[in-house]
Amino acid sequence: MFGLPMVYNPVLGIPYLLAPLALVCTTYAALSFHLVRAPIYYCLDVAAVLERLSYHARWRAIPLLLVNVLIAGAIYLPFVRMYEQMELAKS
Repeated sequence: MFGLPMVYNPVLGIPYLLAPLALVCTTYAALSFHLVRAPIYYCLDVAAVLERLSYHARWRAIPLLLVNVLIAGAIYLPFVRMYEQMELAKS
């Protein structure tokens, strides 16, 4: 995200809208199948989140996080490559 122009850029605007939608769907599916528990509170500090993981079903949130990162990367990758090819063709 850093260094990529997002304003008025339709090539990168598409995954910017699709990735969060896909992540919401995968997280909702994991919550509905009781693979992970619903969060009680949100915390932005990663170290604090890892400290608060207990022995219950919360450890399964880490694989869900990794799956979500892979899904978002798979959505963004073709569009970033297309944008890179367009920029290389300009110069």
